[in-house]
Amino acid sequence: MKKIETILFLLVVSLFSCTNRDEEFIESISSINEGLIAYYPFNGNANDATGNKNDGISTNAQLVANRKGKLNSAYSFNNSLKSYIKLNSPLPIKSLNKLSVVCWAKKNNPTDNGVLLSSWYSGSQANQPNMTGPIGMYFSLTSLNEISVSFNGGTQITTTGEPISNKTDWNMYTIIFDGANTNPKERLKIYINCNLKPLPSDFLMYLPSSIGSSANLGMIGARGSNSTSNYIDGYFTGVIDDIRVYQKVLTIDEIACLLNE
Repeated sequence: MKKIETILFLLVVSLFSCTNRDEEFIESISSINEGLIAYYPFNGNANDATGNKNDGISTNAQLVANRKGKLNSAYSFNNSLKSYIKLNSPLPIKSLNKLSVVCWAKKNNPTDNGVLLSSWYSGSQANQPNMTGPIGMYFSLTSLNEISVSFNGGTQITTTGEPISNKTDWNMYTIIFDGANTNPKERLKIYINCNLKPLPSDFLMYLPSSIGSSANLGMIGARGSNSTSNYIDGYFTGVIDDIRVYQKVLTIDEIACLLNE
């Protein structure tokens, strides 16, 4: 049965690939789980399916149908309810110089926004001097369905270009960070589905070569804060489906594979 399912999967993804390099695309299927350090498929819970046990606990986030219509396979978040999923520990991305994050999400309303995933600092301003270095990373979905990302507490970098016309559809958002690239302007790529989005080049020159190590809180649907009463902000309103975090740079074929799985 598994063999039949695998063959059907190969046929489907090859038909809908957003690239024409069939051989490379097929090869990407076998590598899709390589370098996977956190995976949240939301199969009735917020557990980490990699076995690394960085599971999540929901606060006011509700299980709903996912992008394929499967019940209890995605989480709905609401800013007014201050809903979020708190992970057991920060994401295992400290000091990494290669990182890829893939997240499916949709907004309830066109103007909704908020943080999709974060590994950030949470605590009072007084405690910040005790941090051992730069913070970590988080990325948000804006009201125009663009992605805004920040590394190590630096300037937010937001995708530009033609906005997505239907702002309440399911979309797959992919962030690729390659700190090992000697050209800082080539260290960050952001895709919406399989479309590489333009980035403001004047900010890219400030990208770090690795992820900071001072994050103390991993979250889905929000981020840590040093100013609010509960040290959490950036609440997202909408639905979040699969989230994958890789310790590697994904190829366009691997992105296409995930888009069509």
